[in-house]
Amino acid sequence: MTRPWKSLFAAAVCLALSQGGTASAALITLNFDTRLDNGAPIPVNTLVNAAYPGVGATFSANATIVAGGPGGIPTLPNFAAGLPLFSGVITVTFDTPTDFVSAQNVTASGFTLTAFRADDSVVGVSVAPFNSTPTGGPFFTAMVTDPTASIARVTFTPVGGQYGFDNFTFNQTAVVPEPSSMVLLGLGAAGLVGYARKRRTTPAA
Repeated sequence: MTRPWKSLFAAAVCLALSQGGTASAALITLNFDTRLDNGAPIPVNTLVNAAYPGVGATFSANATIVAGGPGGIPTLPNFAAGLPLFSGVITVTFDTPTDFVSAQNVTASGFTLTAFRADDSVVGVSVAPFNSTPTGGPFFTAMVTDPTASIARVTFTPVGGQYGFDNFTFNQTAVVPEPSSMVLLGLGAAGLVGYARKRRTTPAA
């Protein structure tokens, strides 16, 4: 015969798992000028992944932050802030799928932002067009949103020549258990403890 305490525990666990949780999101912006953890300036020629470890997004291994200044960047002769500058395709993979990604075009060449699901199907495409006056703006933004929060990775593809982007922004999502789920799991755990104690105190037949 099934023990009452064991049945209570199993039922509570199943119900709690069926309740699931809600996705909480924290908006993360990488400005490529300063670190997120301590606000320290990022040195020239620093890999993006080294500058922003553990932020929930991993860039292509060769993605490097460069500096502007006179003669520093041909397409941005007067741009002094840091930014990644690329000639080919760059991929950014998220630790958990997100619902929002954007980036600003701050160079004379444009880029295409393409968002993918984990199964490689396309979520959306956005283009930050050619910027004729990159040092003074306007700074065009490419952005993809997804209400199902299934964006697993994005790619940046050049439109024209060498390109750069700034203020890379995304929602860092995480699943948070519902309060009701936590209560149900607590009831199940209490039931299991009670069952164990009852077994210890019940005389053997």
